[in-house]
Amino acid sequence: MQRTHVMALALIVPAAWSAGWLQDQAGSQTSKRPEFDAVSIKASSARGGFLAIGTSASPGSVTLTGTTPKDVIARAYSLKRYQILGPAWIDQEHYDIIARAVGRASDAEQRLMLQAMLTDRFQMVAHTETRTLPAYELVVGKKGPKLQAAKADEIGSRVFPNAPGISGKQISMPRLAELLSLKLDRPVADETGLPGVFDIELKWTPDTTEPDADLGPSVFTAIQEQLGLRLEGKKLPIDVLVVDHISKPSAN
Repeated sequence: MQRTHVMALALIVPAAWSAGWLQDQAGSQTSKRPEFDAVSIKASSARGGFLAIGTSASPGSVTLTGTTPKDVIARAYSLKRYQILGPAWIDQEHYDIIARAVGRASDAEQRLMLQAMLTDRFQMVAHTETRTLPAYELVVGKKGPKLQAAKADEIGSRVFPNAPGISGKQISMPRLAELLSLKLDRPVADETGLPGVFDIELKWTPDTTEPDADLGPSVFTAIQEQLGLRLEGKKLPIDVLVVDHISKPSAN
């Protein structure tokens, strides 16, 4: 049985970010989310067969190039993409969005402004639920881990670009699970029980998510052979945002 509750997002968004929104939805006039003073939204167009994708932000503006509504929702509510359930087009349509505020705005304030933009320009209505969804657990393989203990330095934990693999220094197992969840767009829970941090160099072949794929090591095979770990399929209760209604914005 799934739980449905109001859009407080207490479990998946810092409460301070959603408090003003919740009051607005309840009809209260005591608080109102901050809003951008000017917002431009245009459908993205490919140049030379390529679609430019990028994000930049300053204390007074946010520019999202080639973004999808799902990406905007994820940014606005500090969610993972797999936590957002809605119509297929929100992950297919691409927009160039330039949003500006008159004065300086913190990151948290900018996220509140994006929430207001989604309500105003996309007419978005949503609620949260806890649903049982496909997920993975990261566990130690039968032959034990093949992990390289990290050497501490002054830089600390960091991740290097390595699509579709993962490359990083001083990575904990919970952090590795988080990185895998981003790559696989599915929740990954750390159940290895391994303390400490490690230097990770994990490589697999793009788009080979099945263990029997012939094109090269899948992510499942790579994790077993290169790290001595294993991904096990599970179903876990996940807090998600369900988009009840959302409209394509008119360009301006």
